[in-house]
Amino acid sequence: MLSGSAKILLFKCVFFFQAEDGIRDRSPSRGLGDVYKRQELGRDGFAANAFFLTLCDYAYPIATENIYNTNESLIGDCYGRYQVMATDKFKGANFATYNAPENWLNWQFADDNVMVLTYGAWNKIKNVTQGTGVNFAWAQILRIATMHRMLDMYGALPYSQISSDKLSAPYDTMEEAYHAMFTDLTDAINVMTVYVTENPNNRTMAKYDKVYDGDFEKWVKFANSLKLRMAIRIRFADREYARQMAEEAINHSIGVITSNEDNATSLGTKNQLYTVLVQWPDQCVSADITSYMKGYNDCLLYTSDAADEEDSVDFCGRRIIKKKKRTEESS
Repeated sequence: MLSGSAKILLFKCVFFFQAEDGIRDRSPSRGLGDVYKRQELGRDGFAANAFFLTLCDYAYPIATENIYNTNESLIGDCYGRYQVMATDKFKGANFATYNAPENWLNWQFADDNVMVLTYGAWNKIKNVTQGTGVNFAWAQILRIATMHRMLDMYGALPYSQISSDKLSAPYDTMEEAYHAMFTDLTDAINVMTVYVTENPNNRTMAKYDKVYDGDFEKWVKFANSLKLRMAIRIRFADREYARQMAEEAINHSIGVITSNEDNATSLGTKNQLYTVLVQWPDQCVSADITSYMKGYNDCLLYTSDAADEEDSVDFCGRRIIKKKKRTEESS
């Protein structure tokens, strides 16, 4: 049985929270937890917007040296023959020898890695935006940029039925996942294109955009370029569908990336490639890529210090060796 003073205190508490709910939000009251939740989301959208930083980090996994090394450098860069293993540190147990340790194989699915963190961030943004609007379109583009790489590495994965209210999700085949990604990507491009047309100078998300500083027109070009890349990857599996998707990307009103100023670069992030190739010399450049570059006389072969010293540079396999100067050779 409550005393008179306790009843008055309880009434004041209830009235205060209900009044706060009514003043700050016109929607019907749904309790104290919901009040604070909505108030928090109203502070510049921080509760949702901050998760875009996570999505940017994992669309191309460079957040830390370990994340870059285990998601990109040791896998795609070695299989693609951009890099080779340069030491016997791993005793032959690595992706390049098709003998990776079990923890390497499962790394992308760990609690602090790509799959979990990407979907944690994406689900948060989806719930806050209710799966609509330009910010959700941006989240979709980043999600697809991440997931198409995961699919190409692992094959069938959950994609189309992942939801924050489910503890598990069925796997999609690669064909199902790619078709779902194309649909989501096209929808996101359409939403963002309308927004850019109506708000050409809006940069409200610059604080949360590590790549284009809130320039959504460049994100449309990125998304179309991603669509073109995905189309090229399925050209042997479904030629006509690949052609349709490629033509949609190229013929879009904003188009694809065609100049260096539109390249996707992560602002303010250290060069993880330098870290793994120079600071940790576990990998080195592969002879395959240097052979192509030498054959086409690629300008990227020539370093600034070599140009300053007027030296020629030999690139062979895993090593970069400067030729001796003429004076040294004659002596």
